[in-house]
Amino acid sequence: MTGRNEPCHCGSGKKYKKCCLAKDSNFKVLTGGKGNSVRSTPLTPEQIEIAELLHLDQEVYYASDLTEFYLERTKGKSKGTILKYRNSLESIGCGLSNHKYANQWIELSPEFWEQLIVYDFFVMSLEPSYNQAENLFSVLKQFTKWTDKKYGLDNGELVKFLTDKNRYAVMDAIYNYNFLLREVLMQNAKDKWFGSNRVGPLVEEGGWFVVNDMTATSIKTIELTSGDQFTISIPKEMLTQESVHYGMIFVGVLEKESGKRNWRFVELENVYPPKAFSFLKREVLEFI
Repeated sequence: MTGRNEPCHCGSGKKYKKCCLAKDSNFKVLTGGKGNSVRSTPLTPEQIEIAELLHLDQEVYYASDLTEFYLERTKGKSKGTILKYRNSLESIGCGLSNHKYANQWIELSPEFWEQLIVYDFFVMSLEPSYNQAENLFSVLKQFTKWTDKKYGLDNGELVKFLTDKNRYAVMDAIYNYNFLLREVLMQNAKDKWFGSNRVGPLVEEGGWFVVNDMTATSIKTIELTSGDQFTISIPKEMLTQESVHYGMIFVGVLEKESGKRNWRFVELENVYPPKAFSFLKREVLEFI
């Protein structure tokens, strides 16, 4: 059985919980319930094929527009362009599937669009990259302008503002995740093959660690669920690059020698920008 946080068995590259979990369970957790089950326009056979490609429920209100937009923008394009639109529109569809209270585009709030940018993107990406983020920003801006023109809405300017406002924080979170993950994997490999230089009993703690202070070689954090404080050693390059910000959230497992003060990451699941805090807190509290 595929774990919730493991890569989805369908090969989409998304986490199972954000892809086929609901469909496999025959329980529409991700479709937003009855409110998202209204479709305004029947899908053509070609759109049905694209809906399956994008892992969309064919009955939701946004399936027709996402598939129509995909077909319009990818016709005659290169494989790279097609992949850009496929991955980005799939991410947008996943974000929409979690929004439980909208039946139409006009009901989507500014909070939804910001959540898609600063939180959902990181949840859905197994290995977030600059290219993935820029592709999502580009496609999201194009798509909202497209729906604005089609339905007389004004989401395009809002989405442009939100992507521009959050771009650097998102990119810094991506940098921190990839840099720190590489360091964690290298250290774990060294410990395995050459032995750890740590002595005494080891203590482990997992959780969601929110940055509230920094030193030259460490971050001081508060764990989201317990409120406990943890001082975590991280590579100094991350601090000199000024990519770590107050309120940034590191998710993973820590380890330290009993009696020592500083912890280190031995597993890293994700890094979120500060603006993701309210969205992450809501999901974490629901999860526990």
